[in-house]
Amino acid sequence: VYNAEKFIHETLNSIVNQSRKFDEIIVVDDGSTDNTVNIVRKFRVKIVKSDHKERSFVRNLGWKHATGDIIAFIESDSVFNRRWTEEVLKGVEQGYDAVIDRRRYYKPKTFIAKMNDHFFELRFKKDYRPFSAWVFKRDVLTDLRGFDEQLTGPEDVDLGHRLLKKGYRIYLAYKAVQKHKGEPTNLRGSIKRSFWFGSHICPYWKKHRNYPIRKLVVFTVMPFTVVWPWGLFTLVMLLYGYVFLKDLKRGMKMKYLFVHPWYVLLTELFFYLGFWYGTFIRPTKRVR
Repeated sequence: VYNAEKFIHETLNSIVNQSRKFDEIIVVDDGSTDNTVNIVRKFRVKIVKSDHKERSFVRNLGWKHATGDIIAFIESDSVFNRRWTEEVLKGVEQGYDAVIDRRRYYKPKTFIAKMNDHFFELRFKKDYRPFSAWVFKRDVLTDLRGFDEQLTGPEDVDLGHRLLKKGYRIYLAYKAVQKHKGEPTNLRGSIKRSFWFGSHICPYWKKHRNYPIRKLVVFTVMPFTVVWPWGLFTLVMLLYGYVFLKDLKRGMKMKYLFVHPWYVLLTELFFYLGFWYGTFIRPTKRVR
C-alpha cells in the first residue's frame, strides 16, 4: 500500500471477513506519508515497512515475508466478495499452479464506468483464457523469482507470460470477484491511464521480443493520415467495424454497442502514443 487511507479500511475489512479465513495477512507499507499505517494497525495483520519503491519490489518483499504455501497478492484499492478465498482455493485443489479472480468495477456510476464494467462481465466468461494471475503456489513464485523489479505497469502480464511459458497452468476463479476502485470512471481518466501504460510497455515488449508490429504501424500511421482525410476515414471505419463486430459477438448491450468501439480506438491510440513517448521522447527509467 502507498497513501491508501481513503480505501484501505474497506479493503482489509473485506479480507478479514472471508468465509474461509486467510492464514496470514501481510501489509507492505511502501513509505506512506498519510494515515494509512494507523488505519492498518487497527487490524490483526503483519506490517512490513519499505522505503518508497515501485510495486514490483514491494510485492516481492511481501511474499518473501510470508510463511504459507499459497500466496495471494491483494490490490489495496479493491473490495473482495465474501467467498473469494473459497473460490480461489478450488483452483489449487484441482491442481492448477496459479489463479486469477474475476474483476469488476466498484459501484459504477458514470456511463464510462458502467460500460467498462459490462465489458468486464462479458470478457471474464467461463471460457476466458487467463494470461496473468494474482494467486500462486509458493514454489511456482520461487521458480519464477517473483515479479520482475525492472518492470512497472506490465509486471503482472510479464509474470503470467513466464508462468505459461514454463508450462504452469492458470485457473479462472469465476465466482471470486474483485471490485476494483482504481478503474477509470471518465474519458479523461481512461486516456491518461492508457497513455501511462503505453509509456511503460517498451521494456516488457523488448524483454519478450513480441512487439505487436501491425498495431504499431496502424496506430502510428493513423494520426498522420489527417493529410489525406479519406484515408483516415477509411482506416478509422475499418477499425471501428472490427471492434463493433467483436462486441456484437460478445453480446454487448445495445446502449454501449455503438459507443464502445470509439472508446476502444481512442484509448488504443493514446496507448501507442504513450509507447512512442516512453520509447523515444522520455524513455522509462530503470526501477532501481
